[in-house]
Amino acid sequence: MRIPEWKLRSFIIAITVITTLITVLLVGVSVLLVRLPAIERENEGEVQLHASEYAAHVKLMLGALESRLDVLGGTQARLPPAEFEALLEQMARNTRGVLALYLVARDGTVVAAGLGDAAETARDDILGSDLSATPLFRSVLEHGERRWSDVYLSAISGQVTVGLAVPASAGHVIITEVPLANVLDTVRTLAREHAPRLWVLDSRGEVVVELGDGPQAGRTNLGALPVFQRSAEKPTKLEFGGRHYHVGMAYSDALNWRFLTLTPAGLENPRIRGTVLSVLLAFGVAIFVSVLLSPTWARQLAAPLDRIVRQARDTARGGNDRWPRGRIAELNALSGDLEAMAVVMREREERFFAIFNSAPSPMVVTQADARSTCIDVNTAWCALFGWAREEVVGIQGDAIALWPSPAERDALFVRAAADSVQAETRLRRRSGESVLCRVSTRRFSAAGLDLIVWVIEDVTEMRRMEDELRALNVELEQRVVARTEALAATNRSLQQALADLEHTQRELVRAENMAALGNLVAGVAHELNTPVGNALMAISTLQGQTSDFRRAMQAGLRRSDLDTLLGDIDQATDISTRNLGRAAELVTSFKQVAVDQASSQRRRFALAEVIDEIATTLRPTLRRTPYALVLDVPDDIELDSYPGPLGQTLTNMINNALLHAFEDRDHGRILISARKAADGMIELDVSDDGKGIAAADLKRIFEPFFTTRMGSGGTGLGLHIAYNAVQNVLGGTIEAQSTPGAGSRFAMRLPARAPSPPVSA
Repeated sequence: MRIPEWKLRSFIIAITVITTLITVLLVGVSVLLVRLPAIERENEGEVQLHASEYAAHVKLMLGALESRLDVLGGTQARLPPAEFEALLEQMARNTRGVLALYLVARDGTVVAAGLGDAAETARDDILGSDLSATPLFRSVLEHGERRWSDVYLSAISGQVTVGLAVPASAGHVIITEVPLANVLDTVRTLAREHAPRLWVLDSRGEVVVELGDGPQAGRTNLGALPVFQRSAEKPTKLEFGGRHYHVGMAYSDALNWRFLTLTPAGLENPRIRGTVLSVLLAFGVAIFVSVLLSPTWARQLAAPLDRIVRQARDTARGGNDRWPRGRIAELNALSGDLEAMAVVMREREERFFAIFNSAPSPMVVTQADARSTCIDVNTAWCALFGWAREEVVGIQGDAIALWPSPAERDALFVRAAADSVQAETRLRRRSGESVLCRVSTRRFSAAGLDLIVWVIEDVTEMRRMEDELRALNVELEQRVVARTEALAATNRSLQQALADLEHTQRELVRAENMAALGNLVAGVAHELNTPVGNALMAISTLQGQTSDFRRAMQAGLRRSDLDTLLGDIDQATDISTRNLGRAAELVTSFKQVAVDQASSQRRRFALAEVIDEIATTLRPTLRRTPYALVLDVPDDIELDSYPGPLGQTLTNMINNALLHAFEDRDHGRILISARKAADGMIELDVSDDGKGIAAADLKRIFEPFFTTRMGSGGTGLGLHIAYNAVQNVLGGTIEAQSTPGAGSRFAMRLPARAPSPPVSA
């Protein structure tokens, strides 16, 4: 559902008018909601006040008459009949509102009468009249107290009258008649200007007095109205004659009358009507003023925004960036934000066009509709096809002579509008030259338009090269077949040479091991020669001394000769025991080293003991040299590893140092040290203070057959064997460090528990 659009000025006018109307309406309704109930309450109070005032004044007037009659009734017994009758006459003439006074005997006969000035009947006509049937007379006789009558037509005076009767002495009753007109005159004198309407109802509900519009007095009975019914709650409203009234009621005990004052309710009340009309008038004035002033306010508010909108349109068309400022802070902030946004958008647009035009691939953007209107092209596209940008932008796709076949163009555009496309097709340059192109498309939306971007790649040269490559491949396949046969023969020769080389390497390794073992045997043999020779010499000497002792026995045995023999035996035995024990230790160490180096048995051993055994086997060799072997190995380092490969490694390193490190030197030291690293590895170092290793040779010392003493006792396999043993069997690492002239250091890091099984046999 499309939301209807408004112009800003019209919207401001409508909002202003609506706001004003709503405000005035709310204020007016609030005033009415507050003021109308107040007026209603004021009207109710006013009519009740008037009713009470009317009743009070009538009661005051009638009360004075009651007092006079009470006094007159008290004096009736004390005065003679003639004087009392004269008193009646005087009182009737001098009392305002009294028409006549009667003294009625117990049997109802009028025995005395006093007539006022307005009386039209003679006294003689009244005397002797029988009033025994009148309700007023009977009520006084029955109750013995003062009584008022309802309105009645006086039989004596012929006027509508209200009667008052008081008891006198000797069963007599004094009756006075008050014309209703006199009561009405009294009430009218109380009525003020704009006073509420007044209805006076007698005990039967008949209207005896009325002021203002209403029921006709004496002709209407309102006894059925709710206000006439006896109830604990006085009614405050009355509906009569199709109109609604606020009613106030007061009751007169003397006459048994009800005084009703009425004022119109609702809109019929002048005050309420005036208030409503005032609110309506204010509402109308507000409408008029808002309609009159809203266009001016709308112009004042919309003018700065109109300038901002015009500037935005000008900026969108590429115009200047002079954004307006005014006196409204929010609009100034909006103008500043739009200005900053315009700068950012322009930078983005320039950056996009720079990227678009700098793209090495030709690109064109078209609409996705049937006309395929060109939106933009980049520099690479213009360079490839020869058209200028101004010649194609805004032109429909079928108007550019780019496609050799319209049917092919339409089919490709339909596919591109539905989904992304990758295809190869021939396109034409402006010169008419045909170009084989790879076309890739992607559909997108921007600024409410469905667009397609076309990325075009000239593959003419690539396809030509592919054709040439195919021809070359065919030729190469033929060459490969011929070369394969030659390579097969060469490969067989190389395999045979590799087998011979591997056999030679194995023989050299075995020869190296045998040479090391020979050196070990020669050293051990030399080391055994001394203790065995000493033991043999001691035994040979003992044998000669034994022969001398036998000859001495033949000549005669002396105690001194026996003591000498025993001393020589002890000395020879001691010398033999010590030297043979030394020989046994050498043999034991040789056996252990020989067993370890001849096998890769895994066992748990103390590192210091194994190194000490290796040093023992090498000591004969070292004794023939001026060089010293120093051990710095703690006794608490234990390994679960392969002592044979470890011993082979140390032996090779020591022999390598003896062979290379101390050339042309008459002293030197080889140090074997060990320690536990923080990560649990064992760091084992073999260092010397010899001449060191050249930097160029340091990189190759672990390579097989690399030696600087080839032909002079070096095979180039000692350190290679040590490297393989550390890396592949012991599971550690070895690193060579050297400074020419300052010695060399071989640092090994070995795990306390070797990998099982070893990495390589």
